[in-house]
Order: sequence, then C-alpha cells, then structure tokens
Amino acid sequence: MMRTRTRIICGRDLLAYVVVGWSKLYDGGMLDKQKEIEGASADILTELQTIVSLTPNELTAAMRRFMDPQELKMFDLGVYCENEMIKAQNAGAHLAACLMGASMNETLLALMCLRYESEVVLTKQFGYSTKRKNDSRRYREVVADWRLEQLITVAEEKEWIPASIVNDEIKFALSQGFRELAPIAHPEMSEEAVDRGAQTFFAYPGTAMLRMTQDLRNAIHAGRWLRSERAFIAENFSGWCHFATHLCGEIRMCLLYLLMKRTNEIALGKLSKLAEMMNELPPSFRSVLEEQLKEKLQR
Repeated sequence: MMRTRTRIICGRDLLAYVVVGWSKLYDGGMLDKQKEIEGASADILTELQTIVSLTPNELTAAMRRFMDPQELKMFDLGVYCENEMIKAQNAGAHLAACLMGASMNETLLALMCLRYESEVVLTKQFGYSTKRKNDSRRYREVVADWRLEQLITVAEEKEWIPASIVNDEIKFALSQGFRELAPIAHPEMSEEAVDRGAQTFFAYPGTAMLRMTQDLRNAIHAGRWLRSERAFIAENFSGWCHFATHLCGEIRMCLLYLLMKRTNEIALGKLSKLAEMMNELPPSFRSVLEEQLKEKLQR
C-alpha cells in the first residue's frame, strides 16, 4: 500500500530553512532563552550589589574564586570550545566548528553532572557504570570516565532539555534533517526506523539534537562511508556540519538556560535572606560587615 510521505527538504534548502528560522525563533511569544539567561544573571548581580558595593567585574572575579575548581575548569573549557567553534564557523570550516560545538556541549553536560550530583547518582546510567563489585571510584571519577554517549543518556533520563523550551520550527527542521542524515550515519536503518527516529524530534527534541550532533561528529569516520552505498560529496557534508553547528548553539542555550534558572532560584533566595538580615543591623554594624565582605571577596 502506498504511503503518503512528507516532502523531504534537500540539504541546501534545509540548511537555509534552519539558519533563516534561527533569527525568528522567539517571534510570537516563544521563550527567549538568551533574554532569560541575561536577566537571571543581572538579577543576581543586582542583589549582590545591594549587599556589598562592588562592580560587576569585581563580583564576577569573586564568584570565580569561590566556584568549585572542577566546575570552573569545565566552564572555562566550554567557553574555549565555544570560541573555537565560532572562529571555525566564521572561517567556513564547518566540520571543525561541528567538532568544537559537540565538545562544548560535552563539557556543559559534564559540568551539569558535577553540579547535580544528587540527581545523577539516581540515574540508570550511573547505576550501570558502578555495578561492578568493589567499585571504589568516587562520583567524579565515574563522571570523568564517561564519554558523550553516557552524558547524553543521563541528559535524556533527567530531561535536561525539555520539549517545551525548543521552538516548533526547529523540531520540524530537525525531523526533516534526520530523514536525510540517517541513511548516511546509519545505513543499516530501515525506512520505518528512520520514520520513527524523525518523530522523536517532536517528542524528545533535546535528546534528538544531542544524538544528531553526535552522529555528525562520528560520520567523518572512514568505516561509516565504507558501509554506505552513497558517494561522499564534500559540499553536502560541509552543509550538514554547518547545520549541526547551529544545533550545538541551540543545545548550549538550552543547557545554560537550565543551569541559570536553577542557580538563580537558589542564589536569589539566599541573597534575599542575607539582605534582610543586614537591613536589620544598626548602620554602624552594617558598614563594618560590608567592608569585611568586600575585603574577603576582593582577596
């Protein structure tokens, strides 16, 4: 029986659709994640400045000194990968940009595992990774042994990129893109399996985006192309890497949105209590305490 199929957008048209659509993501009331992240950061700085008179740069430097060293290392590594991704993208080196984008998100996922240890230890992935008897590794040693595959599995189970924060236009573009990419990345997949995979971009867009960037990062391996009956066309492959780089940017935005939203809720609550306590102090005591806080933060 004949099936009615949605027209598959060719690689070049799909890329244009996504890139143009990216500039219109938040029209019509869609969640503006960038604005939310910047607003949350500004709220924390504003609250801190009501407690101690430091410039934003001074407060940022102080917060870096008080961050967990391993979390700070992951943050700095992620920023480095992002900058390298942007430089490669601007130079038209789309494969290099794709590789750096995937590395950036791998680092962000590792950072989230460090930050949310109490959640991650309850996941099936962590249980599987530590099921050996007499496994004496500490939590962070287990996370350090994980590759992108295991980090994606944790993100999927914890729903770190919920469908509600991914734009519908992106979901559609990803679904269509998967239909073209799957025969190259997974030549063993049947047509029905490709259809099922394409539908996951509507139900689980976060996981699907992560999997697609992972597939594109791995698609350069010689074995993939030896098993595929398709010819390797550099221009088309470069276009898909360009597409994947945009996906990496959306993944980054979703992960930072979650990190900032959670941090903001905790930080503002604690800072508000501290501000209330300081407001109840006599002016002379408050000024002394502010100077002590300022001195400690500037060390």
